[in-house]
Amino acid sequence: MTTAPTITHLPGAGSALDRWAAGLQQAIVRRTDHGPAAKVVAALSGERWFGHALHPALVVVPAGAWLVSAWYDRRGVATEDPHDEAVADATLRLGLAAAVPTALAGVAQFLPTEGEARRIAAVHWALNAAAVSLYSASSVLRSNGRRPAARRLALLALGLVGPGAYLGGHLAYRLGVGQTRSLVV
Repeated sequence: MTTAPTITHLPGAGSALDRWAAGLQQAIVRRTDHGPAAKVVAALSGERWFGHALHPALVVVPAGAWLVSAWYDRRGVATEDPHDEAVADATLRLGLAAAVPTALAGVAQFLPTEGEARRIAAVHWALNAAAVSLYSASSVLRSNGRRPAARRLALLALGLVGPGAYLGGHLAYRLGVGQTRSLVV
């Protein structure tokens, strides 16, 4: 029986994706192998936080904040209530603030990956980096009173967060990235 291709069926070893993922990993290593950055990465790596990797525990904050923001954006369209708009804006910005430590913890897990895990992690990173960029642009548009465009960008960003989260789950639960013990799956 064959399975249908999913988002996790990516080009393999030697592909352009493989070369890009390796280059991304090397660039991060160069920037985090000494000084304060090395200390942050070391503090966020491994199973030092509550017995498991920190990144999966942190992702719920930005993802949850952005879901709440989308809800209040939609509600704000229906109600035209300034309170709904304020909550949408605040939760979007909370998600952006929480994305920073979440991404740093993700980098700590990305550094030791190889092969398939590295390629999937690089796509996971790219999707989430694009989402954060769109949410940042949405935040600026909100500040400038361009709410309809801001809502569209935020919705597009949320559309990237979903596949990014799926890949993150695949990395953690199928490939064991971030685990220092064997997983039984």
